[in-house]
Amino acid sequence: MAVVVALIITPPAIIADEFLFDFAAWLPGVPAVISNGLLPAVLVLAGIIGFYGLMKRYYAANKNEAIQAVFVLLLIAFIILTITCIWFRGRGMALMRPG
Repeated sequence: MAVVVALIITPPAIIADEFLFDFAAWLPGVPAVISNGLLPAVLVLAGIIGFYGLMKRYYAANKNEAIQAVFVLLLIAFIILTITCIWFRGRGMALMRPG
């Protein structure tokens, strides 16, 4: 389940981060450390905690199984992010087609 969730959520999240979300422009009076650092980190952490809760509630996973599911989710997400950064990022880390 964790692999499927990571494969479904990570690519749209990358595209949304590139084209939709611009916290610095939305919150011009807020320091960059908050708008570009703390706020996205809190959103990702909330997603991880939510996934952990879903594993425990809907799949009746014990603590160890839920933590393993979170680890697998993060592992697959990091692999997808690494592939994206190697082949799908261009000048200024802009998202682009490989080639």
